[in-house]
Amino acid sequence: MMMHFSSRESVSIMDPGELPGNTIQAARVLLGSYIVLADKPRSDEKTVIPRCGGMIIETEAYTLDDPASHSFGGRTQRNRVMFAEAGFLYVYRSYGIHHCMNIVTCDPGSGEAVLIRSLLPIFGLREMQERRFPESITEKQPSPAGHEITGDDPAGHNLPEKQKKRLCSGPGNVCRALGVDMSYNGFPVCVGEGSHELEGPDVSGNSGIFLIEGAEMERVYPVGLVEGFPDSFTREIRVSPRIGITKNPHAPRRFFYSLPGYVSRSTTGRTIA
Repeated sequence: MMMHFSSRESVSIMDPGELPGNTIQAARVLLGSYIVLADKPRSDEKTVIPRCGGMIIETEAYTLDDPASHSFGGRTQRNRVMFAEAGFLYVYRSYGIHHCMNIVTCDPGSGEAVLIRSLLPIFGLREMQERRFPESITEKQPSPAGHEITGDDPAGHNLPEKQKKRLCSGPGNVCRALGVDMSYNGFPVCVGEGSHELEGPDVSGNSGIFLIEGAEMERVYPVGLVEGFPDSFTREIRVSPRIGITKNPHAPRRFFYSLPGYVSRSTTGRTIA
């Protein structure tokens, strides 16, 4: 029998400014934490109710000295968000088709970020299914009431196994499932009350995207919440060369948990933790 949690339960927000000052270390630390779209924080501005999203299971580090990084050639109008303070969202369009979401790391001016490559989907499966596989939705499938989080989410039972794994597998699919597009570029990961502004045109406010530390999230919402998704796995961190790019492809900057199908393509890599 699956456990049921009402939308009254909330979790504390993680401040991305507390990530390690080294971007490669930050890419490792982010594994096992959660990124979610959520309702507005409560009055204390420290807790949120997850609406959709899941556990970060694959990341990739990009530093200023990395030829594959958008910041490698210096600051431009396109990459200026990468030079902001830690916690801003740098969103870009890959090959003119897919959106990719990065979390800026390090001090302002560093030009470094971590790409969110894959999530283990936990929350709002129906909402993400409607974005990723709209053809699989039928009128007979009732939508969950409000933002109630339940193991009986119809998407968890009606999606074929292959589509479950592909829901948030790969950076483009993460953004599509969460509904993240270029309008999110330049917004900060939410840390509570107040807005953040970049230099130049005003880009500030609440993105609705929150980062939650893994142990804090699982205190309230165990990983095994949704039937049909892995409720336990070895959380050994693996590292591998990059995939899908031609610049600096052999750099060991891709970090992931070994969850075949849920991470993008290859799970071949050496274990580092």
